[in-house]
Amino acid sequence: MLEYYYGYVGFLLGEGKNSGAKKYITKADDLIYRLENSGSSDAMVLACKGIFLGYKMNLSRIKTPVLGPMCMKYINKAYETDPENIQAIADKGHMLYNAPSLFGGDKKEGIIYLERAVKKLEDTGTAKGNWMYLNILTGLAQYKNSMGDRQGAIDTYEKIIAFEPDYVWVRDELYPELQK
Repeated sequence: MLEYYYGYVGFLLGEGKNSGAKKYITKADDLIYRLENSGSSDAMVLACKGIFLGYKMNLSRIKTPVLGPMCMKYINKAYETDPENIQAIADKGHMLYNAPSLFGGDKKEGIIYLERAVKKLEDTGTAKGNWMYLNILTGLAQYKNSMGDRQGAIDTYEKIIAFEPDYVWVRDELYPELQK
């Protein structure tokens, strides 16, 4: 359920549906609280705790000075807990890419982590039918494009379309925009 909230809240925020996002952030917080109180401190729970703090920052930038370090703490702890956990690897990549360099962000290193998460999903045979795989690839393509690596972004979008031809957002919006 937590993975569902993770993806759906990200989608809602991307669509500007903040009130819906808040509703599901609350549900996710409740689930994370229950998981933590059941003794679970696995990488997935820690990573999600960090990501949902990041989502809250998205909703209220004024809270960034408080939530930012907490977000980073949980994502780093998730990665330290299990450096082979794909969720922790990907979330660390997103965190590094999006955090200001003043606070430890490093866009190039973030891309390396995301590429590692993609490779791990492919190598373990868990990419097929996995929304996280497409999500990571989409973010990776967008990040590459924003860093001026247009060809890297095009190659990544082509990989996505070859893997999932019906991924409408990439096929009909993101990829064609680079072709202009």
